[in-house]
Amino acid sequence: MPVEVVDTLVVGAGQAGVAMSEHLSKAGVSHLVLERRRIAERWPLLKRSSHVASINRACRRSSFARLYM
Repeated sequence: MPVEVVDTLVVGAGQAGVAMSEHLSKAGVSHLVLERRRIAERWPLLKRSSHVASINRACRRSSFARLYM
């Protein structure tokens, strides 16, 4: 088995791992993603209520701005 040298190792191909892989690819960084199961396997299994969606006006609240901006 040939040895491959990469700059970055991404462990897990969930949402964060797939997003990181995309950013690394766009930046031209050689990387390898390791996943013990299928890529993004859990996404279809998540309950609909666990998906996060917010409308813009919710982000304009002063309390949101103090905490996150």
